[in-house]
Amino acid sequence: MTKLTKTESDLLTKLALTVKKQRKYDSLSRALKAESETILSDIQKTKNIAKGDSLKNKTVAVSFTNRKGGGYEIPKWSKFGVDKIIVL
Repeated sequence: MTKLTKTESDLLTKLALTVKKQRKYDSLSRALKAESETILSDIQKTKNIAKGDSLKNKTVAVSFTNRKGGGYEIPKWSKFGVDKIIVL
């Protein structure tokens, strides 16, 4: 193993801490995504919402859309989800 200079050592420490923070946020993001999908599923059970529909209460207005992707090398996919969020 080669000896690192002070600058290289500081950069390595910064890299390790940054990657650790990134992994923490990635994990939190996956948890929040799963929670939002569960909430959307609960709303869909009570309301028949479709692309272009919007729902609002005293706090927020939310519109919904279908997202599609994929193509030549990636399998095609489609997902229903939130399009725009407006805080009232």
